[in-house]
Amino acid sequence: MRPTATPFPSLLIEPLSEWRWPRPPFDWVHRVHADDHPAEDAFSEPCSLTGLHGRRLDGHLLDLKLDERVVSFRAAADAPPMNVPMSLVSELRLKQPLASTAPSAGSQAERLPRPSQERRYTLALKDGREISGRTLGVVVEDEGLYLFEPRDDWSVERVFVPAAVIVSRHFEPTVEEQARESWYRDPTELLIAIAQRRIGTVKPMGQALQALGVLTEDDLARALAPSDDKLAVGERLVQWGMLSSHDLATAIAHKMGHPLVDLERFPVQDATAKRLHPRVALRHRAIPIWAEGDRMIVCVDKPARLLGLEQHHALDGFQLLAALAPRSLIIQTLAKVSSQDVWAEVTSLRSGAFVDTAV
Repeated sequence: MRPTATPFPSLLIEPLSEWRWPRPPFDWVHRVHADDHPAEDAFSEPCSLTGLHGRRLDGHLLDLKLDERVVSFRAAADAPPMNVPMSLVSELRLKQPLASTAPSAGSQAERLPRPSQERRYTLALKDGREISGRTLGVVVEDEGLYLFEPRDDWSVERVFVPAAVIVSRHFEPTVEEQARESWYRDPTELLIAIAQRRIGTVKPMGQALQALGVLTEDDLARALAPSDDKLAVGERLVQWGMLSSHDLATAIAHKMGHPLVDLERFPVQDATAKRLHPRVALRHRAIPIWAEGDRMIVCVDKPARLLGLEQHHALDGFQLLAALAPRSLIIQTLAKVSSQDVWAEVTSLRSGAFVDTAV
């Protein structure tokens, strides 16, 4: 008689909650500041729970039970869990912030994208109070708002405000959005600005950087403070990792009077943009956006890039006029007007398949 095989023991695995604290709504390599467990693991997180009328209680977040609209919370290690209705919570704040981390060994930790993401917010609550602050983006869900408040050490605190207690909310535009309001989006006005560039005055570097929307007021004040390094403001910001060398080049060109274009709202002429093959356009970081008579406006991240295009046969017969936009917006616009896989071309350029002679 064949012996009966010993069965494997049954494993009792408790189902995991489907809820996880959302990731920040922007690309950012990070970790939990005081721990090495994944940033998405929000269970048993140290937190503070603020009720209506401002009373605060410290403890641990165990879960957000979305179906029941309650916060599962433990006030002390030896205390039983309790379910607090979200309608009685004005703010839930995790105590372990998210911190920048280097994407690879030996590389620089990634800075927070504050100019493009940071907004001031004000929330009016049903108890008559207002809470306000700054957040790097916001995740809006049925249960409420997930906010990401920046700290001075380049980390982020996670905050949740239940929808049940919010009467109204207001979010101000980002530094980048405010700057773009002054960028050109009308072809006639842009041509006039280009024609008048020679008689314009040179802008201070700080003003040029703010017009580009790549710097917060706090960062600019830091860079302008007296220093022993003898660096120019732009060079100091690049060294600190707050500014890319490409954006610095664009800001320098704007400082000298070249106008900025809002490519997301400018009526780019499709036929004009397609005069350059995507590979050529990417190599020169340039996109023709408007042609009128023998004049053609070419958007670049710095005017020197036109030198490599003046002899290009596709642009024969045109007087090329330089307008400015950040490199990232130029590539995004090329992707929209091109039928080819522009992002694959970007990868090939980065891998050294082509030599960029106008860097």
